[in-house]
Amino acid sequence: MKTNSYYRSTLRRENIFVTYILSFFDMFASYGRMPIEVFTRKGFGQRYFRLSTALTVASILALFPLSTKLLGYLFPFISKVGAAIFPSFTLWYIFLAVFIYFSVRHYFDIKKDASITNFKRFSLSSGVPDKIFDTIKIPGISTNIRTIECLFEPLPFFLGGLLLWIIGQQLGLLLVLSSIIYSLSYLNAYRRGDNFILDKIDEIICNEQLETIFSEAGKTQQDKSGFEFRGLVPTDGAFRKTILPNLYDDTNSSSVL
Repeated sequence: MKTNSYYRSTLRRENIFVTYILSFFDMFASYGRMPIEVFTRKGFGQRYFRLSTALTVASILALFPLSTKLLGYLFPFISKVGAAIFPSFTLWYIFLAVFIYFSVRHYFDIKKDASITNFKRFSLSSGVPDKIFDTIKIPGISTNIRTIECLFEPLPFFLGGLLLWIIGQQLGLLLVLSSIIYSLSYLNAYRRGDNFILDKIDEIICNEQLETIFSEAGKTQQDKSGFEFRGLVPTDGAFRKTILPNLYDDTNSSSVL
């Protein structure tokens, strides 16, 4: 498909605020999703899951309790509720030990996967969600990979984390933040994918309409696609035909349709 300069420079629109917020969460997506996805997924690609990254996350989490005084100042009520019953970081280190165990297990699973060594598996695969999510049925919500990644996978960790946070377990705060980052990062990934396909479709429509508008005959009827060219159109048909090739970039991109 020919890359249309007019479409790229004039018609492409974007919600800058939403893009900024989602891009901000994307910065932390790699680390932020890991405390959840090691438990909910399997079959990672060798370039997506790295043990060194998991151990880096584990090291950061192991050092985090040093900031407990700061958390106490920020959340005085939450830090006191249930503190007499549960030391606030008891579950934190239990979770950390289980996290490291699952990370090492994923590492060895990747190493022995024959499809990886034979280059028959996508190396950036984010893994396969647990099949239990396919059984979830909520009225009004379709159960598919999109809802699984954006809602079903992070939701139990969000709710469980909220409960732990209320009773004074700092692990709850980690799970709440991780589940939010998890959900928003996948929402942003699907948003980019949707816009990619819509851009291709719109660019094809734009190409077709410009071919009609800048042909020798010119546009003769109202376009039903909703496309409207906003700009000067020479009255001379031969000159319009001469201009048409210059509306496209020299480098062509392949069509996905």
